[in-house]
This record gives sequence, structure tokens and C-alpha cells, in this order.
Amino acid sequence: MHSVFNYLWPPLMWRQERAVMRIVIFAPSNVHSLELSGLTDVFSEANLRMAEEYYEIEVVAVDEDPIKCGSGLKILPDRAYHEIHDAPDTLLIAGSVGVPGVTPQDVVSWLKILAPKTRRYGSVCTGAFLLGEAGLLRGRQVATHWQYAPLLAELHPEAIVEGDHMFVRDGAMITSAGSSAAID
Repeated sequence: MHSVFNYLWPPLMWRQERAVMRIVIFAPSNVHSLELSGLTDVFSEANLRMAEEYYEIEVVAVDEDPIKCGSGLKILPDRAYHEIHDAPDTLLIAGSVGVPGVTPQDVVSWLKILAPKTRRYGSVCTGAFLLGEAGLLRGRQVATHWQYAPLLAELHPEAIVEGDHMFVRDGAMITSAGSSAAID
């Protein structure tokens, strides 16, 4: 079946059968709505431009209750984090408005176990603090918003904090500085 996209972008004609990549985005309490929507929109837009589903996106949270974003916007997660047992292709942590509050220990344990099993994992802005709590920053370069970089470096001296980078890829881990930086 051909669509207009086949004529606009020739690589679509050459695609091969492949599995849909599962993207799981953890939304902490007080999540920054721009960070969460930016992440979901990037993968949704890719699906739209490719004229088929390349990415299956799931937003997870501490529980299935609506998430109140820092802006007051309420978002309903697809499910609770503890329902995710199989490693997705990609696991991302959206940042909260400001430094994240106390993260439940079972969420930290879940991140610690699941992230190394994924093809790639990462965070946007202050989501890096959760990666640090899970011990995933040890010896790695990490980006976060410049405003929070000194605190991240203080709390996680084992990390190499790059406060002046828009994004950093260190092996399977990808981190970005702020809300709109994740879109890049």
C-alpha cells in the first residue's frame, strides 16, 4: 500500500518488516507538562511522518491516578510503573518542575533493575536526579538544566555533570538539559 509519504520521502518505500519499539516514559509527581508532552509528541510525530507505528508510547506513574503537572494540568497515565515488567526498547524519565521531591524507594528499585535491560534509557532536565537515585549516573556524563547542574553534581559526585550541554549520550544513557532540549 502506498501513501503520499512514499513519494515525499523515498526511504519509506524501502522499509523492512520490524518490531514496533516500545517507549516507556515515567512521569514523576509535579512533572513538567512540557517535558512530558515533548517526549510523547516526538515519537508520535515520527509515527505520523512514517505513516505507520514505529513507536508504541506508554506514560507510567507511581499509580494509575491522574498526575497533576506543575502547571496544574492533569494527565491520566497509561498504567502504574509496577505493571511494567518486560524491558521496553527505551525508558525515559520526564523531569518535574524544580528538583524532584522524595521518590518512593520501590520506584528507585524499579529504575535500577529495568534501565540496564533496555536498549537505551535517559531523562529530561531534573529527571536526571531520579537516575542518580537509582545509581545509574556512576562514572557517566549527564546533562541537566544548567540551573540544577551544581546540585546534581553535589548530590551525585560519582556523575560527570555537563551543565552547559543540551544533551549527552553516554553509552545507552541519553540525558537532556531542559524541556525543549529533549525534542532536539
